This record gives sequence, C-alpha cells and structure tokens, in this order.
Amino acid sequence: MSVRSVSFIFWLVVSSLFSHVAFAQNLEIHYINVGWGSSVFVKGPNGTTVLMEAGNTGKGTSRVVPYLQSIGTQPADGFDYTIASHQHCDHIGGMDEVINAGYNVRVQNYYNGSSYSSSCVTQWNAAAAGTTGGAPVVPAVGSQILLGNNATLTFVAVNGQIIGGGSVAVSDENDRSIAVLIQYGGFDYLWAGDLGGGNIDNACTGRFTMTQTDVETSIIQAISPGGAFPLITAGGIDVLNVNHHGSESSTNMNWMNLSRPAVAIIATGDGQSSGWDLPRIDVVEHVVLAQATGCVTVPPALALQTEEGAPAGSLTSVAGYSVGNIRVTTDGSTGFTVSADGQVSQGPVEVAQAGLPRTFALDDAAQPDTTPPATSITLPANGATVSGIVNVTATATDNIAVTRVEFWLDGLLQSTVTTSPYGWSWNTTTVSNGSHTLLTEAFDAAGNRGDSTAVSVTVNNDRTAPTTSITAPADGATVSGTTVVSASASDNVGVTHVEFYVDAALQSTDAAPPYNWSWDTSLMPDGSHTLTSKAYDAAGNVGTSRAVSVTVSNSLDISNWKIVQANAANTFFLPAGTVVRDNGYVVIARNATKSEFEAFWNVTLPGNVTYINAAGAFPAINGSENYTLYNAAGTNVEGPTVSMAVSAGHSMQRKDPCLPPDVSSSWNVLTASSATPGSGAAPGCAKGLVINEFSDALGTGNFVYEFVELHYDR
Repeated sequence: MSVRSVSFIFWLVVSSLFSHVAFAQNLEIHYINVGWGSSVFVKGPNGTTVLMEAGNTGKGTSRVVPYLQSIGTQPADGFDYTIASHQHCDHIGGMDEVINAGYNVRVQNYYNGSSYSSSCVTQWNAAAAGTTGGAPVVPAVGSQILLGNNATLTFVAVNGQIIGGGSVAVSDENDRSIAVLIQYGGFDYLWAGDLGGGNIDNACTGRFTMTQTDVETSIIQAISPGGAFPLITAGGIDVLNVNHHGSESSTNMNWMNLSRPAVAIIATGDGQSSGWDLPRIDVVEHVVLAQATGCVTVPPALALQTEEGAPAGSLTSVAGYSVGNIRVTTDGSTGFTVSADGQVSQGPVEVAQAGLPRTFALDDAAQPDTTPPATSITLPANGATVSGIVNVTATATDNIAVTRVEFWLDGLLQSTVTTSPYGWSWNTTTVSNGSHTLLTEAFDAAGNRGDSTAVSVTVNNDRTAPTTSITAPADGATVSGTTVVSASASDNVGVTHVEFYVDAALQSTDAAPPYNWSWDTSLMPDGSHTLTSKAYDAAGNVGTSRAVSVTVSNSLDISNWKIVQANAANTFFLPAGTVVRDNGYVVIARNATKSEFEAFWNVTLPGNVTYINAAGAFPAINGSENYTLYNAAGTNVEGPTVSMAVSAGHSMQRKDPCLPPDVSSSWNVLTASSATPGSGAAPGCAKGLVINEFSDALGTGNFVYEFVELHYDR
C-alpha cells in the first residue's frame, strides 16, 4: 500500500527479479500475549530490532522474556530500539523487567514526552538510563528507523502532533500515544497504542467514549492519498493494530475505512479491571468485521486477538479468534503470512478456526522506486567569481527520501552529505584560477540518481606572494646589545604584516611600514645567528626573505686577567673560561658560596652576573686598598682606583664608568651595608671593562663577604 508511481505493466516485467533481489529477507512482527496489555516485537530484514512495549508489571518476566528467547532473541542479542506508545503500566510495566533480564538497548529508547508519572514510569526510566541507548527521548514526527532493505518505521504521530504538520489538542494520556507506520515494499502495518477515535460514529457503530479525542482520523487522513503526507495508497494497509485493546474509545470508522486492513490484531486478554469488557462488540463486530454497514464501507478484516478478555461482560466481544502469540512475516513482495502458537491463558484456542497459518496477498505489490531525486545548486550563482573559502549549497528532494547528495568539481567527487542542509566548504585555493564547473548528484534508497544543472564559476585568487628582504643589519655583521632589524616588503595587492625570525623562531610582527624590530641580542647566545623576514598578504600568500647571517658578540672573555690589590699586596687571576656579558658584572667574593653571599647581602644576583668565590685568596680589605685591572697580556686596562679609607668599613661605588678611577670625585663612599653587588652601574659610555665597586663586609661577614665588582660597560 506504499505510494509508488511505476506502471503495472512495468511491474510485471521486473517483479520476479525485484522480489528475489530487493526483498530477499523477511520483516517480522510479533504480538506477544501479555494478557490485558501490549507488547510487539519487530525484527527488520537486516536484523534491526525494536521492542514496542512489554505489557503490565510482571509480564516482562513471565511472558516477554520467555517468548523472545523462544524465537532465538537472547539477552546477549539485546535490541536496537524500544518504543513506549504512552506511559500506562499495562504498556510499560514490564519494560524494566526485560532490561533487567540482560537485554541492552543499543541505539535509542523512545517515549511520547508526556509528564505522566507512576512507579512504572520511574522504574522504566531508571532501567532505560542504564542501557547504551540512554534515557527515553521523544522522537521527531516524521523521523524514521531504518529496518534494512528499504524497510522503514515512520513516526506518524507523537503526543497529538501529526505527520505533515497537523495537530490535535490532547489531554488524555491514551491520546498522547505514539503512532508508527511500518512499511516494507508493498506491505504496511499501522500501530498506535491506545490512541483515541472519539465519538464521530456513535450513531452508526455504537462506539462511545467520555474521555478520549479523535486523533485517529487526523493520522489516517494525513498518510492517505491527498493527505498532508501521503504514505499509503487508496488500497490502505495490510495489518492494523486495533487500538486500546478493542476499547470503544478507539478504532473509529475512518481508521477502518481508510486503512482497509486484511488483518486486524487486538492485544487483549486476562487481567482487566472489572467493567472494562475488552474487546468491545461495538468495535470488533461493528467496525473490524464491518457489520455497521451504514458507515463502515470496506470489507471485514480477519480479527485476531492474543486471547479473550477477562473478566468479561455483556459488552465483551468474542468474535475475534483467540490465538495466543501472533507472528506476521513478509518479504515485502510476494505477500505476508500470519501464524500463531495457541499459547492462550484465557478463552479457547482458535488457531485452526482462524485458518492459521495463512498467507495474504499484498494490496500493493512491491514495485521498484524509479523516480530520481531532484537537486540544484543554490550557491554560488552561475557565472559568479569566487575566491578563498566558498560555501557551496544545494537543495535535494525525492518522492520518498534523499539518502545522500554528492558535490562534484570539474568531474571529480569532492564531498558527500547525508543529511539536510546540504553544503560543502570549498577551498578554492586548491584549484587554478579560471573557469570551473560545479555539479551535485542526489541519490535515494533505491539507487536512483538525479543531477543538478551545472554551475560555472570563475576562480580568481591572489596567488602572488609578497617579496621581502632584511635591510639591516648587513649580512656578516657583528651585533651586540639592542640592534634594530629592518626589512622591506611589497606585494601586488598589499602587505598585511611582516614577521621577523631568528634561527627560524618567530620573534616579532610588524603590521605597518617601516618594518622594524628592536632586537635585544643579549637574550641570544654569542655566535652566529640567522635573520629572516616573512611578508603576508590578505590572501594568505607568504614571501620569505633571503637569510642574513650575523654574529652576536655580547660577552668578553677575561680568562687569566688579573686584579692587583695595592697596600695589602695581593694579585688575583680570573679563572680560565671567565666571561662577562654586555653590561654585565663579575663579582669576586672573598670566601663564600654564591648562595651564602646572596643571603648576606640580601640580593639575588641576576643572570648577567658572573660570580667567583676566591676561596679566601682575594680581596683582603682592611683599609687603604686600591685596585688595578690588567688583561691576560699584562696590559693595564683600568686603575689604580682611589683607595679605601684607612679605617675600611666602606663600599666604594663608581659614579659612572666614564669617570677616571683614580679621582676621588668619581666615587661614592658609602657604609659597607649599602653595597650593591651585581648592580648599580651608571649608563656609561662604552668604556669597556671597569672596576665598578669594592666593599668591606662588617660583623660576621668580616674576612668572608668582601668583594670587588667589575662591570662591562657596552
């Protein structure tokens, strides 16, 4: 009964091949006899499984689990999905029991989204949350579960929302039921829990409800030809679920007339509350068996029920055949077969009387879908000029459903998108400038393909990289201190920024000319270094300069230089390997480790200080000392300095390296406690290595923490 647009003559030609190829596997629908309640198990052609409810509390353990195991579905197999039409206990009371028996739900658990609460709801939610599928969620109306081989389960109503955009105001939990349409080739099955049919045919059928609303009519009209979302043909469906266990609240004349089922199945039986009397005569005889001829205009269906209702009353129907667990199988092409096992706990076993097992022809023989999807590119426009990253978008529609859209560029597949909206982010810089052709191809589940009209665009990317060069310092230069690095840069469009690199490591970025960077070379080790610049434009093109090699020289090797202390005659040779950084210091302490020295003077010597422990050899400050500095060749570099006071106890601090060392006005004479080892030099005048400070140490520091400080003025 699914909508198909292929002619009958074409079907005669292809039906034999189609039945063996397209529908080689069966769809199975099992009604599990849970007495008064509902439990339906669905197994798709590819093995996808859906458990739709599990009866009342206790029935999951006593009825559902044993039946599943009897048909080979073990706890280790689990389910792909579960669906609870609504949240009454006779539908979900056994669901947690099935999960707790070891059945995992791998993909998703669905419910109707109502706020109805009970212990059954609480227990089911807790059990579902422990499965891989997680806590129950509300399915989107119109969404599908794919059962394999083009078989589908479509959610046609949820909580009063109808496929195609319609809705019915509902307040009763029964009317909030989920409705699903299962289709496989030419086979259709409609199930809707306890959904209501209102009182529209009361005068004709005798059906009457005080609480439920007519939702059935809106659903069956929406999915029928001419409806808001036609899914079935005028031939209707093959198997119909008689809603609400055969209650008068449901299964109205429209539900029957438009569905035109060959078989109608009622999930009912023992365990009813007194006065329910399900199924009702007004439903089974008058509607399903078409005895209300004034309003039911279709042939009667074969009425099957899992068992007879109990307790029964004068309103209870026994016209449906009581057959136990019911199984419907179909290959979607050659027909469908109904069988039953006679496992009845209430009423007679009427499997034989029902003529089961029995095979029925499909109202619509399965015919291949030959209608290709339609697709078109919406962006960019034909004739457009593009550059950079371009969002290519497309539309695609199909008479059934689009499964994927492919984006092609110049005859080569670039991207595949399986869900709407269909789009592809195209990096145009990966192709040459010039004319290029875009095309989309849309596919459906039957393999039909539709192609878009080709769209021609012109790619115009800026592919010219900027040029740049280091203009200062010169290649081969020796640099020290803070050196200005300059670069030139130009581009056919415009330079956005220039980066400066030392030894391939980014150091600075300048966004506007002149492109300069102040390089503190003291942060680099002495020796050879490579300078480069990179210039960028707005298109991301990069130009790199020729490398410029420079030598950083920020330290002075003073190995074997000597300091001569006059008065107390003493000569100290600086150890081999002693170097001093530009504007750095050498501190020669009398007899203390560095940490002891720092603690005494309450300083932390910075990184530009070379510390030497003279181990008691130098200096010996007792009064009247002065100092002279010689290089390794014995040449006088500095001094003699002025002399310490006769009484000692002072710190002699040079006011400026440029001032003569032997003039008293060049020095500040401070108390020893004011010494500043490792710092304090004035800006100077690039004088070179000078004697900058010498200081006595008093108290416990006497003969331990005296020091002489050299400063490299660059």
